[in-house]
Amino acid sequence: MTLLKKRLYNKIMTNTLLLTADQILDFVGASEHIEEMYLNPHIRNQQYLEIRPLIGVPLFDYLVGCIETDTLSGTTETLLEHIRPALSYYVLAAAYYDLSYKITRKGIMRQVDDAAEAPSDAMISMKAQQARDLATSFANDLIAWLEDNAASYPLYKSDCTVDTKKRTGSPIFTGYSRKSLR
Repeated sequence: MTLLKKRLYNKIMTNTLLLTADQILDFVGASEHIEEMYLNPHIRNQQYLEIRPLIGVPLFDYLVGCIETDTLSGTTETLLEHIRPALSYYVLAAAYYDLSYKITRKGIMRQVDDAAEAPSDAMISMKAQQARDLATSFANDLIAWLEDNAASYPLYKSDCTVDTKKRTGSPIFTGYSRKSLR
C-alpha cells in the first residue's frame, strides 16, 4: 500500500468506535467472556462499511467527532441508541466466523475449548445470516427514525442510495426496504 493510500485509509477509517464491545455483547446477549480485542476490529469495520453509508458521511463524521471530543449531546446520544441495534448485529454477523477460527503462524485454525463442542460451518453460516437479517431490519428502523426526525439531524442525507433490503436467502422477513419507506 502506498503512503498516499495509507494516509487516505487512516483518514477514512477512524479508530474511534461508536459503541464498545461490552455494549454490543450486552445488546445481543452474547457471553461477556469474549475479549474486546476480537470484537473491536469488527466494530470499526462494520461502522464504516454499514453505518457510515446508511446515515451519510457528514452525520457519521460529526458523530465520530463528538465521541472523540467527548461532546455528546442529547440528540447524538439518542442517535447512538438508534444505531446500536443495527451495528450490534452487523458486528455479530461478521464476528461469528472469526470467533471460531484464528489465524496463527501455521495458518487458519479452528479454536475449540475442552468443554465446548464446535459448531458446523453450516451452523455458523446460518447464525451469521440470522444476525445479518436482524441487522438489516434494525437498519431499516434506523432510516425510518432518521427520516421522521430529520429536523434534529440536518447532516443526515435522506437521498442516500444504500438499499438495506438485500435478499440474502434467509426465510426471515427483514422489514421494509429503504426505498419502500418513502
